[in-house]
Amino acid sequence: MIAKGNKHPYHDLELNFSISGSSSVLLAVHDQRTEMLSTQKPPEFVGYMRSGFGIPFAILTKSGQPLAADITNIIAKGLGKKGFQVKTITTSPSETHEQLVERMKAENAGMPVILHLTAWHSDAYQAVWYNYDLVLQVYGTDGKFLGQKHVQGRDSVGTTMWNPPKLARKKVPPALKQKLEEMFASPEIAGILK
Repeated sequence: MIAKGNKHPYHDLELNFSISGSSSVLLAVHDQRTEMLSTQKPPEFVGYMRSGFGIPFAILTKSGQPLAADITNIIAKGLGKKGFQVKTITTSPSETHEQLVERMKAENAGMPVILHLTAWHSDAYQAVWYNYDLVLQVYGTDGKFLGQKHVQGRDSVGTTMWNPPKLARKKVPPALKQKLEEMFASPEIAGILK
């Protein structure tokens, strides 16, 4: 088992949202993971692959871009395919939530839609699981909070003794795709973005 140098493809996930519309949306993905706030890991960090002795090695994005950038791009592309007019805005882990909302309101480029990443990382040894805490929020163009969907947990994608890196690479990024599609389809979000 090769634990070092693993990369996961998030940049090429194709989101198939069930919602459609023509609204203007200003999209931001705010990476507030503990690893980013403490600067322990680079923004491309997405998890751990453990060696035969259980030593953790960082898994990074295959694109080489920050995870927040990969997610921003796939959400923007997915919403664009459904008719939304999407503009994106970059964020910094050091920016507070309030600062981000104010900055998005000042842009006056559509309804602010913010995905907060409080947790997202996988951990693979023989069992492969991922830890997540995601909050999707929608605001009016005036900055008024309209609604949110929050999901969190720790889910397993399976076990294997033969090739845990392959299992993690094949199963963890699609798990994020599923979470994002479910969050945008939820009544808390879909009812606002129609």
